[in-house]
Amino acid sequence: MVEDIFDELERRTDTEGFIEITIGNNQTWKVKNILNKGASQHDIDILEEVLNKRLPDSYKEFLLLHNGCRLFEHPFYEGENYIYSSHEVIDLRPQIDEHYTNQVRIARILGDNIVLNLDNDTISVCNETSCIAESMSLKCNFLNWLREFIAKDGQNIWEKYT
Repeated sequence: MVEDIFDELERRTDTEGFIEITIGNNQTWKVKNILNKGASQHDIDILEEVLNKRLPDSYKEFLLLHNGCRLFEHPFYEGENYIYSSHEVIDLRPQIDEHYTNQVRIARILGDNIVLNLDNDTISVCNETSCIAESMSLKCNFLNWLREFIAKDGQNIWEKYT
């Protein structure tokens, strides 16, 4: 399922590695997606051990396919759409509120933190200065969030929830 999302993204990519997107004011940009090599099963096992939780299947599939990525990156302005690798999730772990051990920051998108609840595979969002307790549920799981985020060319899909 995750692989299908990235296959579609690949089909949209030109021979130079760019895709064309339209941003808010109907301006067209050529952007690049930088996809990491997949994590090993050992990397996944370590992440689950550190978190003391089993990862949702779709998130695990993403890590095994592309252990992190930078999406819709403008060649001059660069980008603000990072889905973290398994190692970055571990490195960010100390920044999580100690009362929210079932939640991890998995991405930083347009200055906001994307948080995955490991108990029920739901996504929430909080700005970079907020704690997880202040995060807002997007009422979707990782797979649906990823699918919609990529289908909308990296635009802020959570504004509709506010």
